[in-house]
Parts: sequence; C-alpha cells; structure tokens
Amino acid sequence: MARHLAKAMAKMVRPAARAEASNTFDAVTVDGLGIRAVKTSAAHATPRRHILMSPVRATLGRVLRRRAKAARAKANVLFYHQQAFAQTESVLDEIQRKMGHTQMHFIQVLTEQVSINDAVKSYLFNTQIITLPNGEMTIIAPMECQENPAVYQYLNDLVKQSTPIKHVQYIDVKQSMQNGGGPACLRLRVALKEHEQAAINQHTRLTDAKFIELNQWVEKHYRDELAIADLADPSLLLESQSALDELTQILHLGSVYPFQLG
Repeated sequence: MARHLAKAMAKMVRPAARAEASNTFDAVTVDGLGIRAVKTSAAHATPRRHILMSPVRATLGRVLRRRAKAARAKANVLFYHQQAFAQTESVLDEIQRKMGHTQMHFIQVLTEQVSINDAVKSYLFNTQIITLPNGEMTIIAPMECQENPAVYQYLNDLVKQSTPIKHVQYIDVKQSMQNGGGPACLRLRVALKEHEQAAINQHTRLTDAKFIELNQWVEKHYRDELAIADLADPSLLLESQSALDELTQILHLGSVYPFQLG
C-alpha cells in the first residue's frame, strides 16, 4: 500500500529546464511518504534536474532549505497543504486508483486556514502521525505548532472533523527544531513481517536495557563543550574513534568505519 502511494506522490516532480548552479537539486524523493529534496553541488549537477512543482516559487527555496514538507502520509491518510501539489485533483485520483479498494482519507489544509509560510515555520507537515490501538490517529507535533495561532486553531478544528485524526499531542523538541528537525525527523518507518523482524540484528532494536546502555555510552563519550582549538587537537579524533568503536560493539555491527578496517 505504501509503495503505491509513494509512486503516485512522485508525480509532483518534473524536469527543470534551468536551475541556479548554487541551488541545484538532483531530485525530489519520497522520504517515508513525505517529500524530501536532495541537493547537489554544481560540480555534480546533471543535465536533467528535478524540482518541486509546488509550493509556490516564492517560498520554494525556504521550504527546501529547511527540509520542511507540504504533505505527510500515514496508512490510508494523506495530510497535505493546498499548495503541495501542482495538479492536486489528478494526483489524488491516481493515489486512490492505486490504493484499490482501500478508501483514502485526503485531509487538505487550505491556504486561508494556514499559509504556506506558517506551515513551514511551524513544521506542520513534519509532524508524526501514529495509529492508536483503537484505530484512531494522533498527530505528534512540536510546540511551534501550538505557538502558531493559525496552526493551533487548525489542529483544534481538525480533531473534531470526521477523519481518523482525533488527537494532537505537543512536545518540546526545540533542540531538534533548531538543527532543522522535528518529531518525524529521527524515524524511518519500515513495516516488517515477523520473520523479517527475526532476521534483523536484534542488538540494534531499542529495548529498555539498550536505552540505558546507550545513555551510558553518551555520558561516557560526549564532551560538555567543544572549542575551536579542540578541532586541531589529535586527541579529539582519538576520542571520537574510541566512541564509535565502542558503539559498533554495543550494536554488534562489526567493523564498519575506515579506521576499524585498517
């Protein structure tokens, strides 16, 4: 189901005849089921490039630079801004066709409700949508969404509508937001069958014990502060290598870094 939805959403890209060398994008790819721009340097630019057809050109650069998204999908729900697609009706029709008998829920945020600028600033479409045991969905949103009047009002109204999204939970992820992230940035959702779950490296799964072990690793190796002069200190390199070496042992990854491979 996710594969069909991802393919249909890929219709948002088209070849770009021209692009600034300093703002060249090789492609726009599906990230989860959101949209992510992949930027390349001018030296690696290809003759055919792709850019997002929408949001509007005036805000395109800001949207791409901050890696914000104008759409978010979860299961059979597509949560998107009015300006997310250039040909919205045809895109939604294709998604529904490829989803077959699965009824899609298309939730559109109108520009008059939330401007594209407010959506970008609040990271409205970089939120996380999760499904609860009772089948209802919850949006996990950064505090920036609560602090933006238009976005906050929209989300309050959204949970009262006849959509699967019935709850909103706001969390403080300001450190992540200041580094260009949000609630959905540190995850890659991959649905696995039982035999696939059994086949993965079990030491990479986050358990209570693993959480404690990783926290101890952080406390042991992370510096409280870093000065410019430290960057020229060989001991910093050795510390970093020691930390990475121990981490690969915790996760049972084997030798993966060049310094480990000799």
